[in-house]
Amino acid sequence: MNDLLILIPGNPSIPGIYDGVIDEILNRTPGMRAHVLSHRGQDSIAERIDNPRSVEHLIEHHRERINEILETEQPQRLFLAGHSLGCSIAIRLYPSLADKIDKLILLCPFLGPQPNNTL
Repeated sequence: MNDLLILIPGNPSIPGIYDGVIDEILNRTPGMRAHVLSHRGQDSIAERIDNPRSVEHLIEHHRERINEILETEQPQRLFLAGHSLGCSIAIRLYPSLADKIDKLILLCPFLGPQPNNTL
């Protein structure tokens, strides 16, 4: 299977914070690949974001990155997930990417570790 999971993180999206959950997903779904996107300012495309359209720029940044990944990897199925701020971005991206997305997964809000959050 040629499935792809793209996760749009929450803010501040500390590098590596999603590694454990992504590893677990990949272990449980053979053939799945995954990308955790970084927000502008957290990657090599860093630039100051200081105008009222900053959120629009962030959404466009993710749209471009997702399209690049899809063009390169050409998955059979795409699972787009968003966490916290990433949910808002995924919802905004959905209308323009709906024909490419097989499942939209919204993980919000983040409440922190809970006693019943077990496998």
